[in-house]
Amino acid sequence: RLRSCLDGERSASEMQACWRWLARVALVAHLACVHLALFRLWYASGLRNMFTRKENVHVEDLMLAMRIAEGDVGSDLKAVYGGGDGKPAPLLPVTNRLALLFMLRGRLELLEAWKLWLDPERDKRSPRISLYFHLADRGLAPDAAIDGEIAALSSLPGFRQVLPTVATGWCELVAAQVALLRAALADDSSTELFVFLPHDSVPFAPFGVTLATLMGPVLGAPDAAPRTRICPAGVRGLDVPFDCPHGIEPHWSRSLLLKHHQWMALNRAHASRLSDPVALRVAVAIFQELYLGEPLCSDEVLPLLALAIPEAILETERLRNATSRDVEPPHLIDLPLYAGATWGLGGFEAELRAMGAAQECILYAPWPGCHMRQKGGNKRARSPVVGGGLAPQERDVLIGELARQGVLFGRKLGMAGGSASDHMKLIVSATVAVGGGGVLPIAPHRLLPELDIATTATWLKWGLACVEAGVPLHFQVAGAIAVAALAGWGAVAGQGIGRKYMKLLFSVYVAVHCVVFFLSVALFAEYSLLEPFKRLGRVAKAEM
Repeated sequence: RLRSCLDGERSASEMQACWRWLARVALVAHLACVHLALFRLWYASGLRNMFTRKENVHVEDLMLAMRIAEGDVGSDLKAVYGGGDGKPAPLLPVTNRLALLFMLRGRLELLEAWKLWLDPERDKRSPRISLYFHLADRGLAPDAAIDGEIAALSSLPGFRQVLPTVATGWCELVAAQVALLRAALADDSSTELFVFLPHDSVPFAPFGVTLATLMGPVLGAPDAAPRTRICPAGVRGLDVPFDCPHGIEPHWSRSLLLKHHQWMALNRAHASRLSDPVALRVAVAIFQELYLGEPLCSDEVLPLLALAIPEAILETERLRNATSRDVEPPHLIDLPLYAGATWGLGGFEAELRAMGAAQECILYAPWPGCHMRQKGGNKRARSPVVGGGLAPQERDVLIGELARQGVLFGRKLGMAGGSASDHMKLIVSATVAVGGGGVLPIAPHRLLPELDIATTATWLKWGLACVEAGVPLHFQVAGAIAVAALAGWGAVAGQGIGRKYMKLLFSVYVAVHCVVFFLSVALFAEYSLLEPFKRLGRVAKAEM
């Protein structure tokens, strides 16, 4: 239509029709720019986050984590050590020692499978593995039950310590992570890698294969320290399925690209960083400024955020902390990892490698809609599906397939074959012919990745998010308002719509947006219309 309006000479009536068509295009541009300005103001400026319920911002967990990093035990309970007599047994130095950091509720659910898995280390004077446990229910469950569980844990080869219990909750595990890291780092100076595991986890590869895979040298750098493994949440429609609940939407803020799974492996340098009081304070300051009310847990972004802070920023904070404990959070763009993320997945992945971290998902969890074997999905699911929705035979086949892909652990799937001995037989047979020297392939970079699934709409949303990440918010809003005003004037001047109807359309259009914004708070349990008033002290701050 535009070409026909520009080609050759036209009669007055034809030119008038062309102007009206252009005026209608201007009207569409006007509405699009008004939409952009309103949405960016509501979502990106923090207006919606004002309504986030206090219990959903996960700040108390982070405050406790900082106190623990500074030396506060965070609990009245005593640690239980493997050496007896209330003292830790001395550890002899050993090359390539691995620490498993278990975050349990009341017990290790698949204890028998872990016993068989650890059996190669049972009679060794200096085991190559150390086990540390945090029991969330200790102090809550009956003493006899907890004492029995601690006795069972202490019988495992490599057992070192049950930590004093610190407060945890759903979506709030950073304090326990920091406590486990501090205990493991202080206990043994030769431990090189620290792996977080949940209460319902089970190994997918034999002990020797797991150790060789985790401790294997980086290609081209045989003397390098074992690499940190981070499992990013992924972007729906780009590298994980559209219905995957743990993924982020392509149009969401690029800061959410730092979202990751809690179950990661940290080398010693990164473990020290995550338990560093100054690094935690800076990371928490960034979290409070940018991530409150976002669709993620504190333990799904705080660890990577702490690792991503440049050392120069931490040195500046250490100097400031000599006289003041106030933290001035750096701009997110000052973090190379985020700066790389503004350019897309490639930049994000390159900066992760520069940090000494690899994208490897070494623990599988059957999230609904995140794997081709699962039918349907639920984007608002809050946890993986027990059993993965699979028949036992299908589950056993899946465990074998995952092991051959380099996935070393799993959760919520139970034991293959239904018993510890059958499980060990399956994982031995599944991995016996994979890789050279007992080393499995590099684990998948997402949980689980899907390629070539992006649509044009997905790429458009992703591209807009890239632009938004590179342009300050006030420029985005001001530019959208300016273009909206110019396009609106053109729509009226070109007789695409009358002035009276233009005012009516604008009013209705803004009102519809306000209704949508209202529903985005009212329909979701994470938000409360009363929250801003509570924070101002105008309403009693009762826990909802």
